[in-house]
Amino acid sequence: LLYFMRGRLKGLDGRRILIGAGQAAGATFVMSLLLLAWLNQSIDQPIWLIVVGGVALGAGVYGVMVLIMGVKEARDLLNAASQFVRKKTPI
Repeated sequence: LLYFMRGRLKGLDGRRILIGAGQAAGATFVMSLLLLAWLNQSIDQPIWLIVVGGVALGAGVYGVMVLIMGVKEARDLLNAASQFVRKKTPI
């Protein structure tokens, strides 16, 4: 797919793609470790609490990690959401 897209997009910045993939892998690793800890600590909890807590913890940790690592797309998404909220919020 990247081979075919390269011609259409007038080249791809392979270095940037590799860096972004590495950052995403790092954030996934940290998220996985924390989710394993969550599962070990919440073994006696109701299943709904384990699921809701795991989803919230996983999404939150992954989001924070990609922002800390400086993933450009995460910053762009945060900026777009911020602009949307400012536009919708009356002053």
